[in-house]
Amino acid sequence: MSNTAFEHQMTARVFLFGEEDRSDILARSLERHGVIGTFGEALRGLSRVGREAATIQIAAVAEGLLEHDLVDILLAGWRKYADLTAAARRTAAAHGSREVVELAAHTITSTHHPYVDVFVDGTPAGRVHFELKVTFLVQALVATVGDGRLVELGSHAELVGAGGVYARLHTSWVAQSHLDAATD
Repeated sequence: MSNTAFEHQMTARVFLFGEEDRSDILARSLERHGVIGTFGEALRGLSRVGREAATIQIAAVAEGLLEHDLVDILLAGWRKYADLTAAARRTAAAHGSREVVELAAHTITSTHHPYVDVFVDGTPAGRVHFELKVTFLVQALVATVGDGRLVELGSHAELVGAGGVYARLHTSWVAQSHLDAATD
């Protein structure tokens, strides 16, 4: 096995356009293939300035996508493959067992530090600090593996709505978390 050191990131931009900035090719291609036009219905109600602002936002998102490191994407995909393979081996060895593997998930966390100043007869007596932390887990793609095979694949909402293995596991997790919360 050989190791290769990368001198710089292999971004989608470099892969598609080379080292020099040729994003003008992307802009013309997006226009030629009607990508901006697909947002036509949504943009029709906007003023000219609003449409231009929306077009700038769409272009900014496309630009951001070009900055993703392809090596990181490849490694993340390989890790997910390894997770699926390991789940398949474990469930094949333990007949009747099921495992859930997150294939595409994103966590959004927001932390706030509000405080209350305490006054006694107009004189500052102290400050009470709080920490408020909110975390959202967005599960875009989930796989259920059972008996060494892929049983279900879809988003969290799709799999819960389908009423299959994932839905039953989810129901038991929710019930267990309510029991755990009640005993705390």
